[in-house]
Amino acid sequence: MDPSLRMKQLTEASKTLSVDPKFPIRLYFRSGKEMLRMATIYKDEGFHEKAFILYMKYITLFVEKLRAHPQFKEASASDKKLVKEKCAEVFPIAEELKTIIKRKYEEEYKQWLIEKRQKEEKEREMLLKFEKENELKKQRKEALEKEQIMMKFQEAKERFATNDLTPSAPVAEEIESEGFAEVIANNSRKDSTPSIDRSTKPSHLLSFSHDDKLRKISIPSSLVQKFLLVAQFNTSKNIETCGILAGKLSQNCFTITHVLIPSQQGTSDSCQTAKEEVVFAYQDENDLMTLGWIHTHPSQSAFMSSIDLHTHCSYQLMMSEAIAIVCAPKFDQVGIFSLTPNYGLNFISKCTETGFHPHPSEPTIYEESKHIIFDNKPVEVVDLR
Repeated sequence: MDPSLRMKQLTEASKTLSVDPKFPIRLYFRSGKEMLRMATIYKDEGFHEKAFILYMKYITLFVEKLRAHPQFKEASASDKKLVKEKCAEVFPIAEELKTIIKRKYEEEYKQWLIEKRQKEEKEREMLLKFEKENELKKQRKEALEKEQIMMKFQEAKERFATNDLTPSAPVAEEIESEGFAEVIANNSRKDSTPSIDRSTKPSHLLSFSHDDKLRKISIPSSLVQKFLLVAQFNTSKNIETCGILAGKLSQNCFTITHVLIPSQQGTSDSCQTAKEEVVFAYQDENDLMTLGWIHTHPSQSAFMSSIDLHTHCSYQLMMSEAIAIVCAPKFDQVGIFSLTPNYGLNFISKCTETGFHPHPSEPTIYEESKHIIFDNKPVEVVDLR
């Protein structure tokens, strides 16, 4: 593919974001910080296209899109100042990455042209070889047919000379020759120009790094047990406990390294967090990204209630990989869920109901997360209450 066209597609991918006025503007400012953190990691690890898209999304969000949010005028002056400064820093970085990526695309295009010419030359050689073989077969066939005619002519001449006009049985050689001629003729009819694949675009040129495939989230196997120990006091009183799943990005895979327990007010079937700025400060100090959340169902099974779905929606809108872990110690159950990307996320984001309310069971609104893996790495539960 032409390097300029590839670059255009990459730039277009960076514009695929929207701002939902129903969500508090602070979530977008928070998301911006994590966007930059992620972009820096990608840049340092050599994932230039992913880094470029995130930097451009940051610029698109704060220079164009967020101004339309109804809370923009009332937003914190310090937040606005910070994003303005960050945009000034990001612009030259994005331009530098653009130059690197374009150079890479040009080199790949040159290599593709070389491979294309080599493939076409090989196809021409194959075609010439095939035509030569066919010509040889044709010449052998014609020579054999000519020999048969001469043999028959000679036989007729001999019979005429002896006045023996009784037709004789064909000699064995003649039968074999005719059979051989027929085999050659049949083979000649069966032979056809070989099927040549004219698709000359290598697959690697069509595989962009900004696809929609979810990145893996690695979960320490001890995470749930450690969280339940901290939540035990509330669980014994039939009160929910919740925490924030935070971690790092490395080599295009997220790893949960911390569970942060914020200040909160819980009931038997809900949990409301408070003093989020304390959690954000801890994340910024420790360079942690938000990867989802975890909460208990002290007396119920592991499922996502309507309130849980609305809570999780904001996480998944900010990061498509975000997960919700539901722990039901009474039933010894643990569920790890995501809103379905093709229906559930859009449906819940547009639902205006509050509190506990019914949702349709079909199509499926949420499902077990498919992009998770488990590891034996350490995890820290930090109680910020």
